[in-house]
Amino acid sequence: MINITISEKIRNHSTDIALGCIECTVCVGESDRALRSAMGKLISRIQNTLTLETIHQLPRVEAARNFYKKIGKDPSRYRISSEALLRRIYSNKGMYYINNVVDINNLISIDSHFSVGSYDVSRLKAPLQFSIGDPHEQFTSFGGKIVNLENLPLFDDSIGPYGSPTCDSDRAIITNTTNHLLMVVISFSGIEGIEIFTREAITYLKEYASATHIESRMIT
Repeated sequence: MINITISEKIRNHSTDIALGCIECTVCVGESDRALRSAMGKLISRIQNTLTLETIHQLPRVEAARNFYKKIGKDPSRYRISSEALLRRIYSNKGMYYINNVVDINNLISIDSHFSVGSYDVSRLKAPLQFSIGDPHEQFTSFGGKIVNLENLPLFDDSIGPYGSPTCDSDRAIITNTTNHLLMVVISFSGIEGIEIFTREAITYLKEYASATHIESRMIT
């Protein structure tokens, strides 16, 4: 499995950082009816149970927000992806469907309340690490915006930053040409729940993205 570490820079701020990593071969394409149905059922449940106030109070979201505050990043301006998706669902904006792998990524994120990132391994250069952005560091997001990475938790490799719990750069996004996937479940609240949702992600990847050659590990 590709080498991934958690840097001392981020460990010095918290001992509760944990990553659930999956590396596999996948077939990327449009999500089928069954995957969209699973997403639809989960969205209905969220709309019936959560409010904006309770989203902030979800333990995994709250832990991430507290960590962002601790390192000097405004969690309301730089929301983790799970919180942003849950707020989108609550506001009846629906879910955007990109492809089966990205949709699985988002399904796991809204179900677990963890931020989840998916990357094209062919566009990465080991070693990889989870760290904190330096002053003046930035990247262009998938949406084309320049993102200020200073004090933002992020993933980088030998080339530079490529992703974060808030948003990802356009360098290693999942496209229809991707066949080598790295998916990472990110926790700011310790190891609890990581293994469960990593296994759930593997199940979905097998069922809906024909995943093979699967490797996984927990990093704390």
